[in-house]
Amino acid sequence: MLQTFFLSFREVFEAALLVGIILTYLKQSGRDTLIKYVLYGTFGGVIASLIVGLLSYLQMSTSEGAEREFFEALMKLIAAVLITYVVVWIGRQNKNIAKNLKENVDRRSSSIGLFSLAFISVLR
Repeated sequence: MLQTFFLSFREVFEAALLVGIILTYLKQSGRDTLIKYVLYGTFGGVIASLIVGLLSYLQMSTSEGAEREFFEALMKLIAAVLITYVVVWIGRQNKNIAKNLKENVDRRSSSIGLFSLAFISVLR
């Protein structure tokens, strides 16, 4: 239980950090009108995460035996892949995370681009 809490806390903290960097950069660069799209993407990512979590929970609670073991193994595999991806990504970007996010914001300075950047940052 404690491991799940720390893992969830780390993921939420990381998503908040990424979205915070994006919002700060938009504010500093004078593009305040685009902030609402980042917030929409953030809330959309939270809602999508809750839906995926709820569906996964419902699937696990209604399954039994071999089917339940399959879903548990699948969820553990997905979690391991996501954690490995994040660790490798952060390892590569460690010193340049803010710089790379700012470059992504500059490239995606449309409303849909910023929405998707925030959405994916939160959803993963």
